[in-house]
Amino acid sequence: MTAPDAASAAITCLEAWTSGDLATTRSLLADDVTFEGPLGHTEGIDDYMRGIEGMAKMVERAVPVQVIAHGDNVCVIYDLITSSPPATLPTAGWYHVRDGKITSVRAFFDPRPLTGGGSALTAPPIGAFGPNLTRPDPPIPDVVENTLISGQNGADDLGWCGAKIWLGRTSRA
Repeated sequence: MTAPDAASAAITCLEAWTSGDLATTRSLLADDVTFEGPLGHTEGIDDYMRGIEGMAKMVERAVPVQVIAHGDNVCVIYDLITSSPPATLPTAGWYHVRDGKITSVRAFFDPRPLTGGGSALTAPPIGAFGPNLTRPDPPIPDVVENTLISGQNGADDLGWCGAKIWLGRTSRA
C-alpha cells in the first residue's frame, strides 16, 4: 500500500469512530487488529470494536493537526475533543496498514482527564511557550512522505518524528 493510501485509511478510521460511524470503522480494520494505548490493550477486531464503542460515547470529535505517512506506517497528530468529561486531549495515533486494512493502532495521550486523575486539558494557544514551540509558518503539508524519516528503523523514527512535529520543531526539507 502506498503512503497516501495508508494515510487515507488511518484518517478515515479516525474520522469514522470519532463521529460514531462504527460500520466504516470496522470495515477498515484487519481481523487481527491490535490496539495499545494509555487506557488499554485489545487484540482482534471484536475486542477493538468494544473498546472503540466505549470511547466513542465520550468523544465529540477529532481535529487532525498533522498526518505523517511512510510506507505502511501513518502517524496522525490530532486533538481529541471529549464531551464527557469535557476535555481537549492532544493525541498521536500510530497506524500500521497492510493490504488496505489497519493491523495495529497505538495511541499516545494523557488519560488523566478521562480517568478522574486530573483536570480537563485545554490546548494552549499557539505560541504560548515561546517562539520555538509554535507551528511552522507556512504550515507543513497535510501529508509528509519520507522527508522526516531518518535512521535505520522507520518505526522508531516515525514515532520520533511525530513527537518532533507535535512540538512544532520541524525543519522543512
